[in-house]
Amino acid sequence: GCFIIAIVSLLLLFDDDATNKQSINACIPEIVFEGEYKVGDEDWKVYQKGEHISATKGDVDIKGVLKLYYNGEEVGQVLPGTNIAFYGNHVAIEVIEGDIRTNIGPEIEQIYPASCEKRWWIYTYIGENPGKIQIHVHNTHKYGNDNAVDEMLDNLEIYVPTVFEDDKMVESALQLVVALLVLVCVFALGGVYVLAKITHVKQSSHFLQMACFMLLAGLCMIFSDKNIALIIHKYTFNTLAFGVCRMLYMLCVSEMLCSYMNEDMQRKIKKLLGVMYAIVIAIMLISVVTDVLFYDMLFYWGIGQGLICIVILGLILKEIISQKRIEHWSLSFAGLVSLAFLIDFIAVCNGFWNVSYASGIMFFALFSRGCIVLVYTIPKNIKAAERAQKLEQELLLFC
Repeated sequence: GCFIIAIVSLLLLFDDDATNKQSINACIPEIVFEGEYKVGDEDWKVYQKGEHISATKGDVDIKGVLKLYYNGEEVGQVLPGTNIAFYGNHVAIEVIEGDIRTNIGPEIEQIYPASCEKRWWIYTYIGENPGKIQIHVHNTHKYGNDNAVDEMLDNLEIYVPTVFEDDKMVESALQLVVALLVLVCVFALGGVYVLAKITHVKQSSHFLQMACFMLLAGLCMIFSDKNIALIIHKYTFNTLAFGVCRMLYMLCVSEMLCSYMNEDMQRKIKKLLGVMYAIVIAIMLISVVTDVLFYDMLFYWGIGQGLICIVILGLILKEIISQKRIEHWSLSFAGLVSLAFLIDFIAVCNGFWNVSYASGIMFFALFSRGCIVLVYTIPKNIKAAERAQKLEQELLLFC
């Protein structure tokens, strides 16, 4: 009943009338940049809308015109005094108008640790040369935000207080509501675990593992949203929370995998887990006691985790071939999660995307399976608890 109510609630929340943004920003035109760009010491190139500009190959300079479009038609240029929202994904942004240089993000000289965050910055357009603008983007990172310039140009918007925030909350509503629904399921799984423990159900620890896995995935969904900075204003904390949850998420997947292997495979995976735990602890300690940013260490964690995922995939393949356990869903899902991580890591390194698309798809598959397991096992555990209580009463009467 609770799951049906939750689904109906989601349908109500995302009904066209409830999510229609026309009432919010019907009169606000879209900002579109047209002009040139250059990366590092390269020559200037004409920018084509949607073109990828790498943010990890040197500082990026952009110059051109900010045009206004409404319903697909050009209606003018940005006027002096207009507040413009810039989205910065771990980069410093400097706007240049004539002789006036304005750091709308962290100061270039003081980039550490201020740039280790993603958030919206608001800049009031001076209009030294009406419509024209020059932007300098400085990125201290070499991994994780190769699409930062693309994101900035794709998300240029006129900032109107309250209206802007409301619009962004509607934009992020689906992801955040699903994340909250996941967290509700975590508490349900926790309850099932306690009930299974009381009634001595075999392999009750699997429910605890599933709860931990879903908790970390739900937190990753929350902190990966680009608009989370509008809700939680601890910008650097948001980055740290996402990175830590991502690390622990993969460790949890590996722990779950162990329980489905034979003893020999378990020993091998536990050795790998020992290495991965050491890497995670080392990364955290280095970030705490040195000036090295936690965000910069994620690349090295990704390499270590990627190598372990390759080994895990090999062990799973060997297990399937030798034991013919291809029908075991849990084993197959764990392998697919490892494969999804490798796909995401390679994609982020090459600038194809900045978020965990493949891992997100796998999570939803696992989440769906978790819901099925939850619905299937709760009645069984309730019946087991009733039988145990009845047996206990009979024993008391007998004594």
